[in-house]
Amino acid sequence: MNETNDKEAFRAWAQEQMQAMAKHLASRGLIDKDEVKVEARWNYPFRILLAQAWGAKSAHEKFWVIAGDVPVDHVEGGLVTDARGALKHFALRWQMQGARVKSADRDIGADQQRSKLRVNWTDIGDTLAEKAEFIYALADDERNWESTLRM
Repeated sequence: MNETNDKEAFRAWAQEQMQAMAKHLASRGLIDKDEVKVEARWNYPFRILLAQAWGAKSAHEKFWVIAGDVPVDHVEGGLVTDARGALKHFALRWQMQGARVKSADRDIGADQQRSKLRVNWTDIGDTLAEKAEFIYALADDERNWESTLRM
């Protein structure tokens, strides 16, 4: 693959992630899907894309959104000031959610389940914790923040 193909592949991947981000925000009623604006702010190529998003009618109300090889998630823009802070925020949130999900797995008896399908909440909690550790390591690594020209 040559450099041009690599750039095209990355652009296509990034566009796919931004569409997932817009869909995520719209599905939660935060932004009208036809009016959402998404701008990439930082990436770890083909793994993580971090962006800011807002609606055309509410440009003052921004969100940090993450997608890629992680769950698509968002946080209100005013809670963190930069991309690095957003990554750390997501890492902390996912660590806490992972622990909560794993503890719930122990608290649900077989007779309390609504379905015969067994969800392995421990695995889900472990996966969230792994993703949290990965993005925290990215946020903590100075080499990822030496250049402001990431996109």
